[in-house]
Amino acid sequence: MSGLIVLSHVQAEPLLAARAQAPCRVMASLDLNLTQSELALTGEGVVLPDGQKLPWPVVETIAGDDTACYHAQGGEATKIQFFSEEMNRLYTLYPTLSAPTMLISGLPMHRIKGTDPYRDTQEKIRAARPAGRVLDTAMGLGYTAIQAAGLADFVLTIELDPTVEEVCRLNPWSQALFDNPKIERQFGDAFDVVETLESGQFNRVIHDPPMFSLAGHLYSQDFYAELYRVLTDRGAVRDLTDALIEGVNNHVRDVSTRFRARVSVQLDEPLLAAVNNGDLRGATDFNPLRPVNVRDLAERLAHVVDGLTADDVLLNQTGYAPLWDVARESGVTTVQVNPDLVTGTAQLDGFGHAVSGGLRVGLGITDTDDRIDELGERPRSKAVAVARFFDQLGLDRELLTTVVDVHPRSGIPEGTLVDAAHAYRMAVAVERMLVTDAGDL
Repeated sequence: MSGLIVLSHVQAEPLLAARAQAPCRVMASLDLNLTQSELALTGEGVVLPDGQKLPWPVVETIAGDDTACYHAQGGEATKIQFFSEEMNRLYTLYPTLSAPTMLISGLPMHRIKGTDPYRDTQEKIRAARPAGRVLDTAMGLGYTAIQAAGLADFVLTIELDPTVEEVCRLNPWSQALFDNPKIERQFGDAFDVVETLESGQFNRVIHDPPMFSLAGHLYSQDFYAELYRVLTDRGAVRDLTDALIEGVNNHVRDVSTRFRARVSVQLDEPLLAAVNNGDLRGATDFNPLRPVNVRDLAERLAHVVDGLTADDVLLNQTGYAPLWDVARESGVTTVQVNPDLVTGTAQLDGFGHAVSGGLRVGLGITDTDDRIDELGERPRSKAVAVARFFDQLGLDRELLTTVVDVHPRSGIPEGTLVDAAHAYRMAVAVERMLVTDAGDL
Protein backbone atom coordinates (compact mmCIF):
# COMPACT_ATOMS: atom_id res chain seq x y z
CA MET A 1 0.00 0.00 0.00
CA SER A 2 2.12 2.86 -1.33
CA GLY A 3 1.88 6.24 0.38
CA LEU A 4 1.06 4.80 3.82
CA ILE A 5 2.87 6.92 6.40
CA VAL A 6 2.91 5.61 9.96
CA LEU A 7 5.01 6.94 12.83
CA SER A 8 5.49 6.21 16.50
CA HIS A 9 7.51 7.83 19.26
CA VAL A 10 10.48 5.75 18.03
CA GLN A 11 10.57 7.76 14.77
CA ALA A 12 9.21 11.07 16.12
CA GLU A 13 11.72 11.58 18.93
CA PRO A 14 14.81 11.80 16.62
CA LEU A 15 12.93 14.31 14.44
CA LEU A 16 12.30 16.51 17.47
CA ALA A 17 15.96 16.19 18.46
CA ALA A 18 17.01 17.49 15.01
CA ARG A 19 14.48 20.33 15.05
CA ALA A 20 16.98 22.87 16.35
CA GLN A 21 19.11 22.37 13.20
CA ALA A 22 16.25 23.28 10.82
CA PRO A 23 16.26 24.00 7.99
CA CYS A 24 18.04 20.74 7.23
CA ARG A 25 17.55 17.27 5.76
CA VAL A 26 17.55 14.05 7.79
CA MET A 27 17.00 10.33 7.24
CA ALA A 28 14.04 8.84 9.06
CA SER A 29 11.53 6.00 8.74
CA LEU A 30 7.94 6.67 7.72
CA ASP A 31 6.87 3.02 7.97
CA LEU A 32 7.85 1.92 11.49
CA ASN A 33 11.48 1.14 10.63
CA LEU A 34 10.85 -0.94 7.52
CA THR A 35 12.66 1.59 5.29
CA GLN A 36 14.38 4.98 5.52
CA SER A 37 13.44 8.20 3.70
CA GLU A 38 15.07 11.60 3.35
CA LEU A 39 12.96 14.34 4.96
CA ALA A 40 13.22 18.11 5.03
CA LEU A 41 12.88 19.88 8.39
CA THR A 42 11.69 23.47 8.49
CA GLY A 43 10.75 25.87 11.23
CA GLU A 44 7.11 24.85 10.83
CA GLY A 45 7.47 21.09 10.74
CA VAL A 46 8.50 18.04 8.71
CA VAL A 47 8.11 18.02 4.92
CA LEU A 48 7.22 14.50 3.79
CA PRO A 49 8.25 13.00 0.42
CA ASP A 50 4.76 13.54 -1.04
CA GLY A 51 4.96 17.25 -0.19
CA GLN A 52 2.58 17.28 2.76
CA LYS A 53 3.79 18.93 5.95
CA LEU A 54 3.55 17.53 9.43
CA PRO A 55 3.52 20.45 11.91
CA TRP A 56 5.81 20.23 14.93
CA PRO A 57 2.87 20.10 17.43
CA VAL A 58 1.68 16.92 15.67
CA VAL A 59 5.18 15.42 15.85
CA GLU A 60 5.29 16.31 19.55
CA THR A 61 1.98 14.49 20.13
CA ILE A 62 3.34 11.34 18.47
CA ALA A 63 6.64 11.55 20.39
CA GLY A 64 4.79 11.93 23.68
CA ASP A 65 2.79 8.71 23.26
CA ASP A 66 4.79 5.48 23.65
CA THR A 67 1.69 3.27 23.59
CA ALA A 68 0.43 3.73 20.02
CA CYS A 69 1.34 4.27 16.37
CA TYR A 70 -0.08 7.13 14.28
CA HIS A 71 -1.26 7.35 10.67
CA ALA A 72 -0.11 10.66 9.14
CA GLN A 73 -2.30 12.16 6.43
CA GLY A 74 -3.20 15.69 5.36
CA GLY A 75 -0.96 17.33 7.93
CA GLU A 76 -2.64 15.45 10.79
CA ALA A 77 -1.92 12.24 12.65
CA THR A 78 -4.55 9.76 13.83
CA LYS A 79 -3.93 7.14 16.51
CA ILE A 80 -4.25 3.63 15.03
CA GLN A 81 -6.85 2.34 17.44
CA PHE A 82 -10.22 0.73 16.76
CA PHE A 83 -13.02 -0.45 19.01
CA SER A 84 -14.97 -3.57 18.07
CA GLU A 85 -18.62 -3.28 19.05
CA GLU A 86 -19.16 -6.94 18.21
CA MET A 87 -16.36 -8.26 20.44
CA ASN A 88 -16.27 -5.37 22.94
CA ARG A 89 -12.50 -5.11 22.47
CA LEU A 90 -10.17 -2.19 21.89
CA TYR A 91 -7.37 -2.81 19.38
CA THR A 92 -4.28 -0.56 19.37
CA LEU A 93 -1.18 -0.78 17.15
CA TYR A 94 1.64 -0.72 19.72
CA PRO A 95 5.17 0.32 18.70
CA THR A 96 8.43 -1.52 19.28
CA LEU A 97 11.89 -0.91 17.83
CA SER A 98 10.94 -3.36 15.08
CA ALA A 99 7.53 -4.61 13.93
CA PRO A 100 4.65 -3.34 16.08
CA THR A 101 2.40 -5.61 18.07
CA MET A 102 -1.30 -5.17 18.72
CA LEU A 103 -2.82 -4.55 22.11
CA ILE A 104 -6.10 -6.37 22.64
CA SER A 105 -7.86 -4.39 25.36
CA GLY A 106 -4.43 -3.50 26.74
CA LEU A 107 -2.77 -6.94 26.40
CA PRO A 108 -0.01 -7.47 23.78
CA MET A 109 -0.61 -10.33 21.34
CA HIS A 110 3.14 -10.99 20.87
CA ARG A 111 6.08 -11.53 23.17
CA ILE A 112 7.92 -8.19 23.34
CA LYS A 113 10.14 -8.56 26.42
CA GLY A 114 13.64 -9.56 25.32
CA THR A 115 12.46 -9.97 21.72
CA ASP A 116 10.16 -8.31 19.20
CA PRO A 117 7.11 -9.50 17.22
CA TYR A 118 9.12 -10.12 14.04
CA ARG A 119 11.73 -12.29 15.77
CA ASP A 120 9.01 -13.99 17.80
CA THR A 121 7.28 -14.97 14.55
CA GLN A 122 10.55 -16.13 12.99
CA GLU A 123 11.03 -18.58 15.86
CA LYS A 124 7.56 -20.04 15.29
CA ILE A 125 8.15 -20.36 11.56
CA ARG A 126 11.49 -22.12 12.10
CA ALA A 127 9.74 -24.61 14.38
CA ALA A 128 6.70 -25.18 12.11
CA ARG A 129 8.68 -25.42 8.83
CA PRO A 130 5.72 -24.42 6.61
CA ALA A 131 5.45 -26.10 3.22
CA GLY A 132 2.77 -26.84 0.67
CA ARG A 133 -0.65 -25.71 1.90
CA VAL A 134 -0.67 -24.08 5.35
CA LEU A 135 -3.53 -23.29 7.71
CA ASP A 136 -2.91 -20.38 10.12
CA THR A 137 -5.68 -20.40 12.73
CA ALA A 138 -5.10 -16.92 14.20
CA MET A 139 -4.31 -14.10 11.77
CA GLY A 140 -3.90 -11.13 14.09
CA LEU A 141 -1.49 -8.73 12.37
CA GLY A 142 -0.69 -11.43 9.82
CA TYR A 143 3.00 -11.87 10.58
CA THR A 144 2.74 -15.67 10.75
CA ALA A 145 0.80 -15.90 7.49
CA ILE A 146 3.20 -13.51 5.73
CA GLN A 147 6.34 -15.36 6.79
CA ALA A 148 4.74 -18.76 6.13
CA ALA A 149 3.85 -17.62 2.58
CA GLY A 150 7.55 -17.07 1.95
CA LEU A 151 8.06 -20.85 2.19
CA ALA A 152 4.65 -22.34 1.42
CA ASP A 153 2.55 -22.50 -1.76
CA PHE A 154 -0.66 -21.31 -0.12
CA VAL A 155 -1.71 -19.96 3.28
CA LEU A 156 -5.25 -19.74 4.62
CA THR A 157 -5.36 -17.45 7.65
CA ILE A 158 -8.41 -17.08 9.88
CA GLU A 159 -9.38 -14.00 11.90
CA LEU A 160 -12.27 -13.81 14.34
CA ASP A 161 -12.88 -10.05 14.29
CA PRO A 162 -13.05 -8.03 11.02
CA THR A 163 -12.04 -4.95 13.05
CA VAL A 164 -8.53 -6.41 13.24
CA GLU A 165 -8.24 -6.04 9.47
CA GLU A 166 -8.67 -2.27 9.88
CA VAL A 167 -5.57 -2.26 12.09
CA CYS A 168 -3.69 -4.40 9.54
CA ARG A 169 -4.49 -2.02 6.67
CA LEU A 170 -2.73 0.77 8.56
CA ASN A 171 0.24 -1.34 9.66
CA PRO A 172 3.16 -1.17 7.18
CA TRP A 173 4.37 -4.58 8.37
CA SER A 174 1.02 -6.22 7.49
CA GLN A 175 0.71 -5.09 3.87
CA ALA A 176 1.67 -8.47 2.36
CA LEU A 177 -1.63 -9.79 3.75
CA PHE A 178 -3.31 -7.81 1.00
CA ASP A 179 -0.59 -7.91 -1.67
CA ASN A 180 0.60 -11.55 -1.62
CA PRO A 181 -1.60 -13.75 -3.87
CA LYS A 182 -0.55 -16.83 -1.89
CA ILE A 183 -2.44 -15.60 1.20
CA GLU A 184 -6.20 -16.00 1.60
CA ARG A 185 -8.01 -14.36 4.51
CA GLN A 186 -11.19 -15.75 6.01
CA PHE A 187 -13.21 -14.26 8.86
CA GLY A 188 -15.02 -16.17 11.56
CA ASP A 189 -14.40 -18.23 14.67
CA ALA A 190 -11.57 -20.63 13.82
CA PHE A 191 -13.47 -23.41 15.58
CA ASP A 192 -16.41 -23.00 13.17
CA VAL A 193 -14.31 -22.26 10.07
CA VAL A 194 -12.13 -25.36 10.45
CA GLU A 195 -15.24 -27.54 10.74
CA THR A 196 -16.20 -26.46 7.21
CA LEU A 197 -12.82 -27.37 5.68
CA GLU A 198 -12.31 -30.61 3.77
CA SER A 199 -10.28 -33.36 5.42
CA GLY A 200 -6.62 -33.82 4.56
CA GLN A 201 -6.04 -30.60 2.61
CA PHE A 202 -3.25 -28.92 4.61
CA ASN A 203 0.38 -29.98 4.91
CA ARG A 204 0.91 -27.82 7.99
CA VAL A 205 -1.26 -26.23 10.65
CA ILE A 206 0.17 -23.32 12.64
CA HIS A 207 -1.94 -22.85 15.75
CA ASP A 208 -0.93 -19.94 17.96
CA PRO A 209 -4.22 -18.79 19.52
CA PRO A 210 -4.84 -15.86 21.84
CA MET A 211 -4.55 -16.41 25.58
CA PHE A 212 -6.92 -18.97 27.11
CA SER A 213 -9.15 -16.28 28.68
CA LEU A 214 -9.91 -14.85 25.21
CA ALA A 215 -10.33 -18.11 23.26
CA GLY A 216 -10.48 -21.11 25.58
CA HIS A 217 -12.34 -23.26 23.04
CA LEU A 218 -9.34 -23.11 20.71
CA TYR A 219 -7.42 -25.13 23.31
CA SER A 220 -10.06 -27.88 23.47
CA GLN A 221 -9.71 -31.52 22.53
CA ASP A 222 -12.50 -31.15 19.96
CA PHE A 223 -10.68 -28.36 18.14
CA TYR A 224 -7.38 -30.24 18.08
CA ALA A 225 -9.21 -33.24 16.65
CA GLU A 226 -10.48 -30.99 13.84
CA LEU A 227 -6.97 -29.69 13.16
CA TYR A 228 -5.74 -33.27 12.97
CA ARG A 229 -8.55 -34.08 10.52
CA VAL A 230 -7.58 -31.37 8.00
CA LEU A 231 -3.90 -32.38 7.94
CA THR A 232 -2.85 -34.30 4.84
CA ASP A 233 0.43 -35.37 6.48
CA ARG A 234 -0.38 -36.65 9.95
CA GLY A 235 3.35 -36.56 10.67
CA ALA A 236 3.05 -32.77 10.79
CA VAL A 237 1.91 -33.25 14.38
CA ARG A 238 5.59 -33.62 15.11
CA ASP A 239 6.13 -30.06 13.97
CA LEU A 240 3.53 -28.86 16.46
CA THR A 241 5.49 -30.71 19.13
CA ASP A 242 8.69 -28.98 18.06
CA ALA A 243 6.92 -25.64 18.28
CA LEU A 244 5.86 -26.51 21.83
CA ILE A 245 9.45 -27.43 22.75
CA GLU A 246 10.80 -24.16 21.38
CA GLY A 247 8.16 -22.12 23.19
CA VAL A 248 8.81 -23.86 26.51
CA ASN A 249 12.57 -23.42 26.13
CA ASN A 250 12.13 -19.70 25.49
CA HIS A 251 10.09 -19.42 28.67
CA VAL A 252 12.61 -21.49 30.64
CA ARG A 253 15.39 -19.18 29.47
CA ASP A 254 13.39 -16.10 30.48
CA VAL A 255 12.61 -17.46 33.95
CA SER A 256 16.17 -18.67 34.53
CA THR A 257 17.62 -15.30 33.52
CA ARG A 258 15.12 -13.27 35.52
CA PHE A 259 15.38 -15.24 38.77
CA ARG A 260 18.88 -16.78 38.36
CA ALA A 261 17.53 -20.12 39.49
CA ARG A 262 17.20 -23.73 38.39
CA VAL A 263 14.05 -24.32 36.39
CA SER A 264 11.91 -27.45 36.36
CA VAL A 265 9.23 -28.12 33.75
CA GLN A 266 6.15 -30.15 34.63
CA LEU A 267 4.42 -31.94 31.74
CA ASP A 268 0.73 -32.31 32.54
CA GLU A 269 -0.72 -35.19 30.52
CA PRO A 270 -4.28 -35.67 31.85
CA LEU A 271 -5.37 -37.65 28.75
CA LEU A 272 -2.35 -39.95 28.47
CA ALA A 273 -4.21 -43.02 29.74
CA ALA A 274 -7.20 -42.23 27.51
CA VAL A 275 -4.89 -41.99 24.47
CA ASN A 276 -3.34 -45.32 25.40
CA ASN A 277 -6.74 -46.98 25.86
CA GLY A 278 -8.34 -45.47 22.74
CA ASP A 279 -10.99 -43.69 24.81
CA LEU A 280 -10.74 -40.35 22.97
CA ARG A 281 -13.47 -39.73 20.42
CA GLY A 282 -12.58 -38.44 16.98
CA ALA A 283 -13.89 -35.34 15.26
CA THR A 284 -16.70 -37.53 13.86
CA ASP A 285 -17.76 -41.16 14.17
CA PHE A 286 -15.98 -41.71 10.84
CA ASN A 287 -12.66 -40.44 12.23
CA PRO A 288 -12.00 -42.66 15.27
CA LEU A 289 -8.82 -42.16 17.27
CA ARG A 290 -7.24 -45.55 17.72
CA PRO A 291 -5.30 -46.53 20.86
CA VAL A 292 -1.66 -45.47 20.92
CA ASN A 293 0.67 -48.08 22.38
CA VAL A 294 2.98 -47.40 25.29
CA ARG A 295 6.15 -47.50 23.19
CA ASP A 296 4.88 -44.79 20.82
CA LEU A 297 3.71 -42.63 23.72
CA ALA A 298 7.09 -42.95 25.41
CA GLU A 299 8.90 -42.14 22.15
CA ARG A 300 6.81 -38.97 21.61
CA LEU A 301 7.33 -37.80 25.18
CA ALA A 302 11.04 -38.65 24.98
CA HIS A 303 11.29 -36.36 21.95
CA VAL A 304 9.86 -33.54 24.07
CA VAL A 305 12.02 -34.31 27.10
CA ASP A 306 15.21 -34.55 25.02
CA GLY A 307 14.46 -31.17 23.46
CA LEU A 308 13.82 -29.30 26.70
CA THR A 309 16.62 -27.32 28.31
CA ALA A 310 15.14 -27.32 31.83
CA ASP A 311 17.17 -28.72 34.70
CA ASP A 312 14.43 -31.23 35.55
CA VAL A 313 11.36 -32.51 33.70
CA LEU A 314 8.41 -33.90 35.64
CA LEU A 315 5.57 -36.00 34.20
CA ASN A 316 2.26 -35.50 35.99
CA GLN A 317 0.17 -38.71 36.00
CA THR A 318 -1.84 -37.99 39.14
CA GLY A 319 -5.27 -38.24 37.48
CA TYR A 320 -5.13 -41.94 36.53
CA ALA A 321 -3.33 -45.20 37.23
CA PRO A 322 0.25 -44.41 36.12
CA LEU A 323 1.70 -45.74 32.87
CA TRP A 324 5.00 -46.81 34.39
CA ASP A 325 6.64 -47.94 31.14
CA VAL A 326 5.96 -44.52 29.62
CA ALA A 327 7.41 -42.79 32.67
CA ARG A 328 10.60 -44.89 32.65
CA GLU A 329 11.24 -44.74 28.90
CA SER A 330 10.35 -41.09 28.32
CA GLY A 331 13.46 -39.80 30.09
CA VAL A 332 11.70 -37.62 32.68
CA THR A 333 13.46 -37.14 35.99
CA THR A 334 10.30 -37.42 38.13
CA VAL A 335 6.89 -38.99 37.68
CA GLN A 336 4.07 -37.57 39.83
CA VAL A 337 1.38 -40.03 40.93
CA ASN A 338 -1.58 -40.39 43.26
CA PRO A 339 -0.76 -43.31 45.62
CA ASP A 340 -4.49 -44.12 45.91
CA LEU A 341 -4.37 -45.21 42.24
CA VAL A 342 -1.25 -47.36 42.66
CA THR A 343 -3.13 -50.55 43.48
CA GLY A 344 -2.91 -54.11 42.24
CA THR A 345 0.10 -56.22 41.41
CA ALA A 346 0.95 -54.55 38.09
CA GLN A 347 0.86 -51.04 39.56
CA LEU A 348 2.85 -51.97 42.66
CA ASP A 349 5.46 -53.75 40.56
CA GLY A 350 5.65 -50.75 38.23
CA PHE A 351 6.21 -48.42 41.19
CA GLY A 352 8.93 -50.66 42.61
CA HIS A 353 10.79 -51.01 39.30
CA ALA A 354 10.62 -47.26 38.69
CA VAL A 355 12.02 -46.33 42.08
CA SER A 356 14.66 -49.07 42.03
CA GLY A 357 15.72 -47.87 38.59
CA GLY A 358 16.45 -44.37 39.85
CA LEU A 359 13.30 -42.57 38.72
CA ARG A 360 12.14 -39.97 41.23
CA VAL A 361 8.53 -40.31 42.32
CA GLY A 362 6.30 -37.45 43.40
CA LEU A 363 3.55 -38.59 45.75
CA GLY A 364 0.32 -36.58 45.76
CA ILE A 365 -0.79 -37.04 49.35
CA THR A 366 -1.82 -33.61 50.67
CA ASP A 367 -5.09 -31.72 50.18
CA THR A 368 -6.33 -28.14 50.44
CA ASP A 369 -8.13 -28.93 53.71
CA ASP A 370 -4.94 -30.25 55.36
CA ARG A 371 -3.75 -28.30 58.39
CA ILE A 372 -0.60 -28.90 60.42
CA ASP A 373 -1.48 -29.46 64.07
CA GLU A 374 0.58 -28.12 66.94
CA LEU A 375 2.24 -31.46 67.73
CA GLY A 376 2.84 -32.36 64.08
CA GLU A 377 0.85 -35.58 64.30
CA ARG A 378 -1.02 -35.05 61.04
CA PRO A 379 2.05 -34.69 58.81
CA ARG A 380 3.66 -37.54 60.74
CA SER A 381 0.72 -39.86 60.04
CA LYS A 382 1.10 -39.17 56.32
CA ALA A 383 4.86 -39.77 56.47
CA VAL A 384 4.27 -43.05 58.32
CA ALA A 385 1.81 -44.17 55.62
CA VAL A 386 4.42 -43.53 52.92
CA ALA A 387 7.12 -45.39 54.87
CA ARG A 388 4.85 -48.41 55.35
CA PHE A 389 3.97 -48.35 51.66
CA PHE A 390 7.70 -48.70 50.90
CA ASP A 391 7.89 -51.54 53.44
CA GLN A 392 5.00 -53.28 51.67
CA LEU A 393 6.95 -53.17 48.41
CA GLY A 394 10.16 -54.34 50.05
CA LEU A 395 11.93 -51.10 49.19
CA ASP A 396 14.75 -49.74 51.29
CA ARG A 397 13.52 -46.82 53.41
CA GLU A 398 16.73 -45.02 52.57
CA LEU A 399 15.15 -44.34 49.17
CA LEU A 400 12.66 -42.06 50.94
CA THR A 401 15.50 -39.58 51.45
CA THR A 402 16.68 -39.57 47.82
CA VAL A 403 13.94 -40.33 45.30
CA VAL A 404 10.65 -39.17 46.83
CA ASP A 405 8.95 -35.79 46.50
CA VAL A 406 5.66 -34.85 48.14
CA HIS A 407 3.03 -32.59 46.57
CA PRO A 408 -0.74 -31.95 46.65
CA ARG A 409 -2.87 -34.92 45.64
CA SER A 410 -3.96 -33.93 42.11
CA GLY A 411 -3.39 -30.26 41.58
CA ILE A 412 -5.43 -27.53 43.25
CA PRO A 413 -8.35 -26.77 40.93
CA GLU A 414 -10.52 -25.31 43.68
CA GLY A 415 -10.16 -23.35 46.89
CA THR A 416 -8.34 -20.18 47.83
CA LEU A 417 -4.68 -19.26 47.76
CA VAL A 418 -4.64 -19.82 51.49
CA ASP A 419 -5.95 -23.38 50.97
CA ALA A 420 -3.22 -23.97 48.39
CA ALA A 421 -0.62 -22.65 50.80
CA HIS A 422 -1.79 -25.11 53.48
CA ALA A 423 -1.56 -28.02 51.02
CA TYR A 424 2.00 -27.12 50.07
CA ARG A 425 2.95 -26.41 53.66
CA MET A 426 1.76 -29.89 54.62
CA ALA A 427 3.73 -31.37 51.70
CA VAL A 428 6.91 -29.65 52.90
CA ALA A 429 6.39 -30.93 56.44
CA VAL A 430 5.79 -34.52 55.30
CA GLU A 431 8.81 -34.54 52.98
CA ARG A 432 11.02 -33.12 55.74
CA MET A 433 9.98 -35.98 58.04
CA LEU A 434 10.69 -38.55 55.32
CA VAL A 435 14.18 -37.14 54.83
CA THR A 436 15.09 -36.77 58.51
CA ASP A 437 13.21 -39.69 60.14
CA ALA A 438 12.89 -42.32 57.39
CA GLY A 439 14.21 -45.12 59.56
CA ASP A 440 12.17 -44.22 62.63
CA LEU A 441 8.68 -43.75 61.16
